[in-house]
Amino acid sequence: MGILVMLYFYTFAFVGSQLLGSGAYFAFLSLLVLVLAVNIALIQHDIGRDITFYASLVLLLLIYLYDFFFHSSPKQKQVFYIPMMIELILLLAGYLLYFFSLPERWCRGSKFIQLYVTGFLFFTLFLINFYFEAQRILYFTIKLNSGYYDDVEDDWWKTYNVYQKND
Repeated sequence: MGILVMLYFYTFAFVGSQLLGSGAYFAFLSLLVLVLAVNIALIQHDIGRDITFYASLVLLLLIYLYDFFFHSSPKQKQVFYIPMMIELILLLAGYLLYFFSLPERWCRGSKFIQLYVTGFLFFTLFLINFYFEAQRILYFTIKLNSGYYDDVEDDWWKTYNVYQKND
């Protein structure tokens, strides 16, 4: 339930900054709060867990797809969607290492790898990285949508040599 609430709060902050000033702003925020309240009530029951999972998956996917195709500018796609896709791919790679238990499966004779270097360790590291980077991506998205984003300082893919940077 904690992951569910985190996803809804993250989406609420994203929608609150991304759709500000559009006609869909109030509708999406109200829908998010309403569906979260219903999902929290439904998740307490066995049958409600499946309903909650699929309803949340469909709703969040629709919100992000609507924003991506109909509302985002190219700069917003560059600041939010590209880094988030990279992070989701890394998280999926970590989950696949955990699911297939690859380091342990390949090195059956090594006690160190069997005990310490497991797929679960890699998945946990990728998950912690995802939480940190998702927060950072949301920070830059809010900064971009509020008008305080600086292309020179805030672009995530640009690196500068310390000696050649003009201050």
